[in-house]
Amino acid sequence: DMTLLRDDKSISDEALAYLRDLKKRKDVRYGIATGRAWTAIEPLIERFGLDTIFDVIVMDNGSEIYDLAEGRRERLGIIQTEQMKQLLDAFGGYDFLAVALHNPKGFFTTKISYRTERVLINNRLSGYHDPYKEEFEATARVMLLFLIEDQERVLEAVRLHPVPGIHGMLSEPEVYDFLCEGVSKAEGIRHYVTANGDRIEQTVVFGDSENDLEMIQKCGVSVSMKNGTEAVRAAADYVTGYTNNEDGVFRFL
Repeated sequence: DMTLLRDDKSISDEALAYLRDLKKRKDVRYGIATGRAWTAIEPLIERFGLDTIFDVIVMDNGSEIYDLAEGRRERLGIIQTEQMKQLLDAFGGYDFLAVALHNPKGFFTTKISYRTERVLINNRLSGYHDPYKEEFEATARVMLLFLIEDQERVLEAVRLHPVPGIHGMLSEPEVYDFLCEGVSKAEGIRHYVTANGDRIEQTVVFGDSENDLEMIQKCGVSVSMKNGTEAVRAAADYVTGYTNNEDGVFRFL
């Protein structure tokens, strides 16, 4: 989102054709490092045929890795149910945000809003589950969903309610993600490339938001989108001359 994907969640035919051609001509592997869960990634894979381009998906901000070539999924970190209950206790009472999570049963949320409706649509889900009334399993990621005008209030609430063993960051302007301590896109990438006999210093990464910052700092060549946050642009080796809506990744390559 806001890197390879345009704001309407599309990828240009020109960019897709270039990535496929580059893969044929060069000995490279492609990966997607995203805050999205598999349910939100699968429709994009099907729509754009991304399984013919990408080799790996680092999902849920590094909590899970899906090796497309091997057909293997591996979890690197999970938030336990007791920690999830602590997050519900800490943030469930705020009227300007929803505490939400993906679970095998479906999508759980403390509040129904415009933002949660978008999650249902993007993930092709049929309805909600109430985390106060229904049991849930341990999960890779817990989200705070809100409107962008409430972002500062959400960040202040996060500062007031630390949960042991959990860390978090903005993954989108209206989404704050909680993960297990030590889980990140950077560590997910490191795990994958090391397993394939390579080093994280041999990777080139593109990013735009706060959940990309560690990846930008630790990978070999880092590129911020023109539309990246100030912190990401400052930390990157390069900044694209174009935004995600202008095929910034494709044009940089």
